[in-house]
Amino acid sequence: MKRRELDESYATLEQQLADRARELAEALERQTATAEILRVISQSPTDVGPVLRAVADAAAGLCRADEAAVFLLKRRNLPMGCIGAYRQRPCRRREG
Repeated sequence: MKRRELDESYATLEQQLADRARELAEALERQTATAEILRVISQSPTDVGPVLRAVADAAAGLCRADEAAVFLLKRRNLPMGCIGAYRQRPCRRREG
């Protein structure tokens, strides 16, 4: 193999390794969020409020969002008949 082919092969392997590391980190983050939601469910089996807040928190975290809301409609599409959870993270100041 020529030097250029080796360099290309090495670069491809490095990219594949970086891709797998990112995928693994994302999977771990999803599993951690799921575990937290399941923990809240086990601690609040009859109160859906804390569960919805945990879901909103996990959704915002996984989506890298500053806000998330989850609603459970009590009547067909009538927002006045729902309970919900809203999560807002503090805004981050941008330097520069």
